[in-house]
Amino acid sequence: MKGFVLYELHTALNLHFNNKNNYDFFLYHGKTRVNEDTLKKSPFRWQYAGVESKLEHVLWFMYNAYKENEWAYIPPKSLFFKVRNWIKNNKFQHPDDYLKVIVQNDLIWLRQQYQGSTKLFEVNHLYPNLYEDYKNSCITLETVLLIDTHIKSLFTEDTSRDIVSWPLIIKQMEKIQPFVEQLFDRSSFEELFSKVYLSSEDK
Repeated sequence: MKGFVLYELHTALNLHFNNKNNYDFFLYHGKTRVNEDTLKKSPFRWQYAGVESKLEHVLWFMYNAYKENEWAYIPPKSLFFKVRNWIKNNKFQHPDDYLKVIVQNDLIWLRQQYQGSTKLFEVNHLYPNLYEDYKNSCITLETVLLIDTHIKSLFTEDTSRDIVSWPLIIKQMEKIQPFVEQLFDRSSFEELFSKVYLSSEDK
């Protein structure tokens, strides 16, 4: 049924990012109790159908919609508004395009700061330098999570001096990280990391 993919994905992500319940998008493979009959009864049935057909990569859009909304609940009307803005304004309609431009630029910036060394994992203040750079808006969340996933674990209890907020940050990242892992090709990132960041290492 046209629109159901977006409808169920929207329902599942609202549950996944709700800290008051234990729903895990990946554990349940994005499945919820909603079905096509539920969608038929929704006053937003035709909107879901209309916008779903306009999206090149539904999960990539939804990931960005929740990131923009600070990982909070998104009501249907807000979602449709985000779709219109996404189609009109976003230059990166596919994660591969984002990887080749934004993540690559992040790695170039990191190389300039740390000369290809492991210093980006060191803790000079409260958090690892890599996370501090993200907090200071120097690099994107995707770059941090890709490095954490494929290069070296960053979000562990012993990698920060902040014993209050860090456990909460780890919990949030555990909810977000699997999406980054699924959206971005591992070999493409590892190749990019080696080519761009590690290329400045002393031989």
